[in-house]
Amino acid sequence: ITCPEWPENTSRPVCGLRASCTPRPGPGATWTPRIDALARNSTILESYYVNPICSPTRASIMTGRYTIRTGINHHCSGSLTGLPRNQRLLPQAPKEAGYETWGFGKWHLGYNESYMLPTSHGFDYHYGFYNAAVDAFNHTQGNNCNASYCLGLDWHRATYDAASGGTTSTYPRDKRYTHTTHLLVGELEARLARRTSAAPLFVYAAFHMVHEGSGHGALSWPGGFDAGELQVPPEYVDAVPSTVTDKKRRVFVAMAALLDEAVGNITAAYVRHGLWAN
Repeated sequence: ITCPEWPENTSRPVCGLRASCTPRPGPGATWTPRIDALARNSTILESYYVNPICSPTRASIMTGRYTIRTGINHHCSGSLTGLPRNQRLLPQAPKEAGYETWGFGKWHLGYNESYMLPTSHGFDYHYGFYNAAVDAFNHTQGNNCNASYCLGLDWHRATYDAASGGTTSTYPRDKRYTHTTHLLVGELEARLARRTSAAPLFVYAAFHMVHEGSGHGALSWPGGFDAGELQVPPEYVDAVPSTVTDKKRRVFVAMAALLDEAVGNITAAYVRHGLWAN
């Protein structure tokens, strides 16, 4: 994204400056009109710190600390590692201020012990997966499925139990072959529709897109097609302009478009339920 309205006398964008952002032109562009529209009406944050792998970056987002301070300098592999008990996470601050706190999607900060779970770190509710990646269609680690059952299911609906200070978890097995992005948006829309609380709401949505899967790529889609580890329903690939000819690039662009659609649907849900203006 290019933001041409930054002052010429600054070496980098100023944090908090409202800028007019437009997609880069040319064959390398992705198609994200809804995200671009949000950027044009948002505060642009340009001072940020990330790592080339997932868990350290998420640890920094969640704690506001350099990864060396959190002990997460690598992937939280399998069930062996996670955030230390003494870290205060982002959702805990709004929760202490009276907010409801919901988390959706990818966690990847540990799950072997109950204190590692998102519902032990300030989320009242979490819906999604705990590992680095899941198969986007059957929601497992490793795509170990037969005609009726999948092993290694990594898809959870977890609620914090204030009375016991613990987590109540279920493992929803329905909607197999529904893409993770559609599951996350559908769950958020449904929870907003039946919400009756007058408390303010904090939502953290960490989509699986744009990310590789964990199984055998798009072949896990029934009657699917092989695009390696990039996973998106075929109709999104079919909608990519024919000017994008590389097969994997077409799938990648389709994944970005799916993410953009999801952001637009969440925005529309907020507007529909009177939450967008506040």
